[in-house]
Amino acid sequence: MRRQEGSALGKHGVVVTLIYLLMVFGLVCVFWEKFATLPPNAWGDFLAGSVGPLALAWVVLGFFLQGQELRNSVEALKLQTQELRASVEAQKEVAEANRNQLSLNERSRSEALWLETRKAELDARNFLDEIGRLLPKALTSRKAILAAVSSVNSGAMAEYELRLGSLTQESDQIRGILEKEFSNNVAPKPEPDVRLSALAYDLRYQTLRIKNEIIADLEADDERRSVVRAKQGKGLPRER
Repeated sequence: MRRQEGSALGKHGVVVTLIYLLMVFGLVCVFWEKFATLPPNAWGDFLAGSVGPLALAWVVLGFFLQGQELRNSVEALKLQTQELRASVEAQKEVAEANRNQLSLNERSRSEALWLETRKAELDARNFLDEIGRLLPKALTSRKAILAAVSSVNSGAMAEYELRLGSLTQESDQIRGILEKEFSNNVAPKPEPDVRLSALAYDLRYQTLRIKNEIIADLEADDERRSVVRAKQGKGLPRER
């Protein structure tokens, strides 16, 4: 708007200048007989007097035009400042959205890791319960086998009891670690707990190994029981 005003002011100045020059030219034409007899210095005085007001008018007009240009420049700077401020605000919003997305991804990763850790912990606890049920059964099964085979060394039972005692002690240690490390693991944490997750997987592996060892002993006892029944020709109860 102000740029248009400055342009209009310049156009008005040109129009006024043309009108003024036409008036001067018309005045010369009307009084040409008198102007024709003027000496050269009089012509110089006439032209200086005629152009002087015009020059002064353009100096004043140039002052206003320059002020108008300065105002236009200030207005343009204000618009650029507003655009820059809007761009900065937009960048802030984008950065905030990215932070929120990263936080959401981190939270999702933490929740996923917590679920896997929780599953491994529950598996370890379930394996411990199964081990608690299998240990007495394994001891009873081995006693029955050793009692049916008179040729077996009497120290074999004591050795097997020692082995079962070692497995029992190892299971108790694992149970203690579960109670100590996982008592507060009831909800996802803000950041993924990689250490606790690795511990849960390790405990699940250890309990599964103990369970499989006992099951392997029971299966071996079943095979021995079948051999004893075949040799002695009498029924020896099958442990289940």
